[in-house]
Amino acid sequence: MAHLSLADNAAKEAFEEAGVTGRIDPRPAGTYRAVKRKNHLQLVIEVCVYLFEVTDLAKKWPEKDRRDIKWCSPREAEILLHEPLLTELCGRLV
Repeated sequence: MAHLSLADNAAKEAFEEAGVTGRIDPRPAGTYRAVKRKNHLQLVIEVCVYLFEVTDLAKKWPEKDRRDIKWCSPREAEILLHEPLLTELCGRLV
């Protein structure tokens, strides 16, 4: 949403996709490029990553039926994630 900052947009996405609310760092922890598929097109996008302290989990949220949530430690996330920047960030959280 154009009227929100990038950090506020990230917090909004976190709620819509995982039902979490909390405190988000207004500065990005890092960025990386990824390929997103949309309408049979492949687009290269830049992803800004923000650290987010979860303080609450909703019982219902917009994409609950379309998403699976897995809570794990930063160490376990390092193993599960395939993006080098995300792996590095998780390593710094340990």
